Amino acid sequence: MNWHLFMSIVEKVVPIVVPVIPGGKIIAPITSRVIHAIGEAEKMKNDIGRKVTGAEKRAHMQNIVQDAAEISTLVAPDHPVSPDATREIAGQIADTTCAIVKVIEAAQNNPKVPVETVDVGEPDVPVEPSVSSAPPLLPGAPTTTVLSEGPEQ
Repeated sequence: MNWHLFMSIVEKVVPIVVPVIPGGKIIAPITSRVIHAIGEAEKMKNDIGRKVTGAEKRAHMQNIVQDAAEISTLVAPDHPVSPDATREIAGQIADTTCAIVKVIEAAQNNPKVPVETVDVGEPDVPVEPSVSSAPPLLPGAPTTTVLSEGPEQ
């Protein structure tokens, strides 16, 4: 996977991952630095010519995020971000994000049979679309028409 595609996925995934990781709210103020750190770690190349390990990339990313937490706390002391907690949470975010990227990459590399070639057969029960009115979501909002399958109950 090229770096630009990797980063476009990371930019979408990290903001979703941060709030669901235990303690993620601690790191939320520096989410943009987490995204940057993951990108920097992915681009890392070792000067001695060997491939950089995942653990080395993770540590590099954690260092960047920990530095960002320290700077954030200096700039806004009324909203401190714990560097030590941030380091551990950043590692969990990196692990989760990389796992998601690998799933996406595997899906791209192993396409399934196109849907239009799959015979799903006839439904057991005849399906007739029906129309119902849903109540407005907000006071004063227009009512929307919802199409549903099957008989109304």
